[in-house]
This record gives sequence, C-alpha cells and structure tokens, in this order.
Amino acid sequence: MSILEKYKFSKIAFAFLFCSTLNLGIARASADQCVNAFVETQAETGVGLDFVGRMQSRYRSPADRMLTKFTTMKGLTTPMNTKSNHDNNYSFTLPEGTIKDQQRSGRCWIFASLTAIENYHLGKGDLMPDAEFSRTYIQFFNMLERSNSHLDKIVSLRQNARRIGNSTILNALSPHVADGGYVEDIIFLIKKYGLVTTSAMPETLNSLNTASLLEELNGYLKVKSYEMWNLSERFDAKATALHDRIVRGQFENTKAHDKVDLDALNEDQMKQLQAKKEEILGGVWLILEKALGVPPKTFVTKVPTKNLATGQIEAKNRKFDPVSFAANYMKFDPADWIDVANLRNRPRDQVYQVKYQDMHRPIRRLNLDPQRMMNLVKAQLLGGMPVPFDSNFGPGVNRKTGDMEPGTDDTKGMFPFKRGQAPHALSKSEMDLLGMLTADHETVFMGFDQPVGSPNPIKFQVENSWSNALGVDGNFNLSAQWFDLYVNGIMIHKSFLTPEELAIYNGQAVILKATGE
Repeated sequence: MSILEKYKFSKIAFAFLFCSTLNLGIARASADQCVNAFVETQAETGVGLDFVGRMQSRYRSPADRMLTKFTTMKGLTTPMNTKSNHDNNYSFTLPEGTIKDQQRSGRCWIFASLTAIENYHLGKGDLMPDAEFSRTYIQFFNMLERSNSHLDKIVSLRQNARRIGNSTILNALSPHVADGGYVEDIIFLIKKYGLVTTSAMPETLNSLNTASLLEELNGYLKVKSYEMWNLSERFDAKATALHDRIVRGQFENTKAHDKVDLDALNEDQMKQLQAKKEEILGGVWLILEKALGVPPKTFVTKVPTKNLATGQIEAKNRKFDPVSFAANYMKFDPADWIDVANLRNRPRDQVYQVKYQDMHRPIRRLNLDPQRMMNLVKAQLLGGMPVPFDSNFGPGVNRKTGDMEPGTDDTKGMFPFKRGQAPHALSKSEMDLLGMLTADHETVFMGFDQPVGSPNPIKFQVENSWSNALGVDGNFNLSAQWFDLYVNGIMIHKSFLTPEELAIYNGQAVILKATGE
C-alpha cells in the first residue's frame, strides 16, 4: 500500500470513527455520508439543503415571529401600502397654521409645544395672525442647560470616584449634549427664560442643521470636562489628608484646628468649582451665540390692540422682556399643564415621578387609560387648545400617505393581540421590543373624527414638523389603535381633568428612573 493510499485509508478510518461516536440527538448519518463529508469536492456545495429545510420548517414561537417582523420592519422591507387608507374628513379640527419644518435638527419637541401654545394664544386674540415664537431662542437655552447639567454630573460623580470603574468615569467625562428633549422641558425653559418672537431671534443655518454646532459644542465640553475633573480631584486629595489627620487627632489629641480647616476647604472648593463651571459655560455661550445668535434681553413685537376711537383691533408695537412676555402678557403658568402618560407596564390611575438624566429634574406623569387619554385630547381640542404628545413615530407609520395605523407599513403581523389588549397580552420585554415603551418624536393633535353613533374618537389629525412634503400636506392621520400602542404622553391643561385625577396627580408619587420602567 502506497503512502497516498495509506493516507486515504487513515482518513476514511478516522471518518468512520468520528461517525460512530457522534450523537447530536438526531438521526445518525450513514457511513457513506460521513465519508463523503471529508471529500474535498463536497466543500463546493456550501450549506446543505437539508439544514436549510430543517431551519425553514422548525417551530417558531410567537415571540420569534414577532422579532422577525420587527427587525424586517426596521429597515429590510419597504412599505407595501402606498395608497392612503383614510379620508381626510374630521368631526372637528382647529384652524391650521403654517406647517413647520424642523429640517435637520432634533427640535420636534420645541416645534410641537410652541405650535400648540401659538394656536392657543391666537385663538384668544393675544397674538397677530402672523406671529410666531422663536424656536431658536428655546434651542439656545436648552443646550446651555444641558451643558450645565453635564458639568454638575462630573462634580457629583467625583465624590464616588473610588467606587466606580474607569470606564464609567471616561463615559461620564464624554458629553452627549443634543438638541432633543421633551414637552416637559419646554415648560421648564419657558418658566425660566420666557419667550420671544421669531423676528427677535430668527432661524440660522446652524439652528436648521445642528450637526456642526453639536460637534463643536461637545468637543469643547470634552476638553473642559477633564479640567473640571482634575480641579475636583485636587480638592479631594487635600480634604482626604485633612480628614485623616482629624481621625488621628481624636486619639492623639492633636490638630484640633483641622476640622476648621476642612470646613474652610470645602467652602473654598465650592467657590472655585462654581467659578470654573461659569468659565466653561462662558465658552458654551460663545459657541451657541456664534451658531444661533444672541438671545435678546428685550424685544419689540406687534400685538393686537383695540383702538378706543374706532373699536377696531390694530397691530401695535410693544416692548417686552422675554419672561414678562410669557408670564404677564400671555399669562403662561407652568402649573396649569399636566403630563398625562400611557405607561403600559404600570398600574393606571397612579402618578409617577420620572427622573430624566439630561437636565436632572424630576417630572411627574399621571398614568391613565388610553381611552381616557383620547377623550382628554378631544375635550382640549373642543376647548380651542391643541394637544402636544410624544410617541414612537416609527412602527405603523406610513410617511408617504400620512397613515398611522398598524399594518400600513407591513407591520400588522407583529401585533399578536386585539386592540385595547396590548398592556395585558405582552410582557415588558415584548413591549420594549415593539418600541411601545419609548418615544422618539413630538407632534401635536389638531383634530379628531368621531362618527355619529361611535362612543369615542376613531382617528386624530396630527400636525407634524417635517414640512408639507410628507403625509397629507404635512398632516398625519392617527388611528385609535395606533394611539393605544404608541402614544406615550400628552400635555393636558389641568382644567380638563377631574378633581379625582388632580388629587392623584398631586398625591404621593411612585419614583421611576426612566419613562419605560
């Protein structure tokens, strides 16, 4: 027997030995099949068709099928339905303003909220028909506040530096300031900084496309974050040394004045850290000023004024400062607005306090049933007030036709439940998978449709901020089923809530770290 023949024989023998010991819980391959597996020409055939067949015919749980639908919906399929499923008839709509376009910026929450406030005050006769609040003004102070929160986080994190890892520290020192936000942030910013009209602080190239601004701002903050960290670290080293001497002094009866020195050091530390933070924020201000313009201390705008001689309403220039314009002229009261939430994995008729990490401010959310939320939307619209809301503006949204209903973008098969059963039929992980626990877009309700005989609205008109090129002239049509699944929160004036609901809202809150908990 030649060497080559011996090699082939040993190869075949090894194959038979391998096959005789292989046990994977499936039918054993025959000797010939096992030998053939070692033949080099077989490698050209690739994956075996029998394997493909088994995978295609295997049992898939409902969760597996839902996952497949979800992942393909996220980008591997295109909308199947390009024809609108609805008419544009509504039982009631508020007068439409000009559809806004946030362009390449994450300011939907600013556009939605200010659109609602504008419409409300136009209806009251407080503003001229062409009046518009400056989105850029709110955007400026939003980024300033987020920069400040980042610096505060560095100082607080320094106190726990010994108990956390380096990766956590490095991540904390890397700023993530963005131009996104929530409706609740608008309430905070208007209360603190007021409002101005667009003529006082118009749009800029950087307000419409924030990529360059955010890159420069975060790059600057990253460098300055290390300076802030190192300053805090130097103080910590001195304080630790003094503290150790105080502990030893308790036994040696020495250095009694060290406690006084430690108190003085802590006070000096706070002063220096505050001064350093203000220095850094000065640089942030200059970056924002260069990109967005200068926020005015006072501004002049035209407001409706009754001519006592003729009795006619005329436009008259008046000078305001931003805070008095919002608080005194428009009488904007943040306490009037309640965040009504649809926390699907939490008990209803309960108030939750949510801690958002961007501005470190607790936010209260009144968790009600989605059917009650729909009727609150209806009531506020009939009262002449648009309704800002946040949602996951992805699944079931056909951007071409404006339809917002499961199934309009090939997502119908991903919902293994009937309308109204979602909070009970799915686990938290499944709801999270379907994007039901998070929001990524703010828009505003402007109308509803409730046919004769229907006990509740069946659809809502949504005014978006993506120009009039998408949807129906910029408007979208949101079904009651989509509301159940994806509307996460609405801003409701307290006058539309019942005394019982207000009592819950003002009562003891359950503390959550994030909305989706």
